[in-house]
Amino acid sequence: MVNNLVTTPVGILKPCYIFSPRTLVSRIGMAFAREQPANVTVRLPWGAELEVNANEGIGREIFRQNIFDIAVSELAWRMLRAGDVAVDVGANVGYMTSLFASRVGSEGRVEAFEPHPTIFERLRNNVARIPGGPDCVKLHNLALGRREGTAELVEPSIFGINEGASRVVDKGGVSTDSHHRFEIRVMQLDSMLPASRIRLLKVDVEGFESEVLAGAQGLLAARSITNIIYEAHDCGRSPLHNVLMGYGYRIFGIGHSLLGPRLSAGVATPSVDRSWESPSYLATLDPQSVEAQLKPRGWQVLRGR
Repeated sequence: MVNNLVTTPVGILKPCYIFSPRTLVSRIGMAFAREQPANVTVRLPWGAELEVNANEGIGREIFRQNIFDIAVSELAWRMLRAGDVAVDVGANVGYMTSLFASRVGSEGRVEAFEPHPTIFERLRNNVARIPGGPDCVKLHNLALGRREGTAELVEPSIFGINEGASRVVDKGGVSTDSHHRFEIRVMQLDSMLPASRIRLLKVDVEGFESEVLAGAQGLLAARSITNIIYEAHDCGRSPLHNVLMGYGYRIFGIGHSLLGPRLSAGVATPSVDRSWESPSYLATLDPQSVEAQLKPRGWQVLRGR
């Protein structure tokens, strides 16, 4: 269902609390806890366990809400089916990888890419926790880009509070906020997954999204990627929109109301709470199917079924 005007719940009036009272009770209990451990294991709605660092942004939200980026999660949950191929670029500790694996099952395949060496080890450990995960998930400790070779992954000073903030730069590139730098391998999506039929590609790589897509021109031109979910912090000004529309995709902002996910046609800022959610978009070659999948209201992902 496509809407342009949507309200977004704030505070405890979030779907993850309203439709999951157990999560709300747990969240209230956290307010009275004396001490919060750094590494905690969260049981996600679909039954898989995920170890996260509760002292940094992504891990903290998963720990508090048992879900992350709920509208994107719901959209991915509804679009994927058993046997599909899904690709997670910028997999971090494996939240979306876990969701994808739960949906595609042993008949499908998930390709997960994460270049940060330390985060990758946590990703590997979390995939081992997914029922059937090691059988359907293939992990890649590298980045995707326009050209194959090597680059540097810059870990900024805020990494301690946001482990998703690392970004890829050319080797020797200037960075005004570099805490650590790692040499990483870079490959093209075209060469990693040639001739694949990809149901869903998720790209969240801190401003490197255009480079990822530049290395997937063959797959895009062949219309081999049905749906793409990507972050665009500059919203309507993002160059990604025009690139994808040039390949025949329709663009929708991903937002939500209390009662379910909502898509807004075009590149306007989607209906999210910018204080804790990033603006994300869907590019799809099959808008009619997506609209049908989103027609039922509610949050299927919170039920894990």
